[in-house]
Parts: sequence; structure tokens; C-alpha cells
Amino acid sequence: PSLSAQLALIRAVLPATNRVGMLVSNSDDASWLRVFKQYAAEQSIEVRVQVVDKARIARQVSELAASTDVLLAQPDTDVYNRESIRFILLAAYRQNKVLIGPSPAFVNAGALATLYAPANVVADEVAQKIRYFLKNNKLPPASRVKNLSVSLNAQVAKSLGLSVPAMNELERLLRLEELPTWP
Repeated sequence: PSLSAQLALIRAVLPATNRVGMLVSNSDDASWLRVFKQYAAEQSIEVRVQVVDKARIARQVSELAASTDVLLAQPDTDVYNRESIRFILLAAYRQNKVLIGPSPAFVNAGALATLYAPANVVADEVAQKIRYFLKNNKLPPASRVKNLSVSLNAQVAKSLGLSVPAMNELERLLRLEELPTWP
């Protein structure tokens, strides 16, 4: 899902969110980050970014969590991986902050929620693209899957004292078709 869709999920789960923290692996190609920060600012949300130093990741997460309402993870395997997720989740939890995304596997590990494209939806999208190609002899325009599902860790919500809507209610609340596909 796009970061704008994940931001919509944050607003649905935690409506009082004003500051979102993000860990990034580097700031060399920050064009996507500038676009997202601008989009978030239009939604009255400040995005605070921390470039990760793997030797200090737990402290960096704690500092970022202390100055934000929620942490948003993007699919960056340099930051969010098997070796680091435990440190990230524990540091956020110690600050009584939640992590959103980047996949259902992270929700199972202790993140609060994420949006994801179920395998059958992805397969349908691929089939549509193949049919388009066979009919038109060219690739269709690039697009994102908009039929997303919510993965929610109710145990994390309960342990942090959060009352969050049920997954089906969240999916109903999210108007993903109205969101930009980028960022």
C-alpha cells in the first residue's frame, strides 16, 4: 500500500495523531520522502524522520517515539528486518507507542496494524494486466492495488490500552479509492 493509505489507516485507528515518526535507511534518494511529508502536512500531520544507525537503533527508536504519536514503517529491509524488528518493537513499546506496518508479518510480531494486498487480490490484478497486454500488445499503466485488507493485532491494542475499531469496520472507514496512489 502507498504511504498515503497507511496514513489513512493511522487516522482511522488513532484519530488524534499529529506527529508520525519514520525510520529510514538513508536520505540519499529522499524524493519520495519529500512528497510524503508534503502530503502528510496537507493532512495536518508532521512527519519526523530519523536516519538509522544500526548500532544505535534502539536508542533512535526511543527518541523518535518520544517525540511522535506513532511510528510508521515503510517496506525498507535495511531498517525493518529480522534482526532489527525486535529492537524497534521493544523500544516503541517502552515509549507506549505503536508501529504501523509494513506487513502482516510485522503485525504478528507486535506492530499494531497494517494494510496489505491479499494474495488473491494480487493474482487478480496480475491477471488483469496480462489480459490488457494480450489485447493491446503493450503494458498497462502502472498502478497500485486499491483493494486492501487490514491486519490488526488486538493483543497489542489491548496491552497499550487502545480501543480500536474492528478490522471490518476499519476497512469500511478507509476510503482507499479516494487516496492518491503516490506517495
